Amino acid sequence: MNAMRALCVMFSFLIGLSGADFCSLRVVVTSSGGGEPDVPVIVELSSGRVIKKRYQSGGVEFCDLGIRPVKLVIGNECNKVTLSNVVLTWGELRTVRAIYDFCPVRERMPGTACEILLTARGESGEPLGGAKIHFTQPVPVTYTADKYGRILTGFGFGKGVEGEVSIDGHAPGVFAFRCTQEKPTIETEILLKRLP
Repeated sequence: MNAMRALCVMFSFLIGLSGADFCSLRVVVTSSGGGEPDVPVIVELSSGRVIKKRYQSGGVEFCDLGIRPVKLVIGNECNKVTLSNVVLTWGELRTVRAIYDFCPVRERMPGTACEILLTARGESGEPLGGAKIHFTQPVPVTYTADKYGRILTGFGFGKGVEGEVSIDGHAPGVFAFRCTQEKPTIETEILLKRLP
């Protein structure tokens, strides 16, 4: 009789597991400033199925998931948060919390100019802080690199950009390129050889 009762209880338990109504996953996102960001939240299942929702205040839920781990992708291209192998348990709501940092906002060059970052480096790749970066074209101007050997500037589209980089103890290095709409962001390193 006890064996029969145990079998009935176990059978009832199995039926309850197979038909339970529950939500699989809740994702709660806060920004580093403490607010709730308006960002996409994507769940990628091992089957290849992708579910995309917009974050809502209090969290976003994905209720019709299975039992295999999923991948979460939170945010836009810049500073995207990715969580792999998020484990789900049948019959339980899994809550995952994430912090999303928005992309830093900085002033960009106007839509008619290239943004140019030049970095002066020594032969072994060390930054040459304090290097002089002298442009001869399109206008003569000289900048002093920061302690990491960098300067950021810009020139109008269609302009040829030429110049020289110098610092004591190294042979000067030259650069030349063209500022175009097809390549509006230019980032280049100029390597300088140490003098004997």
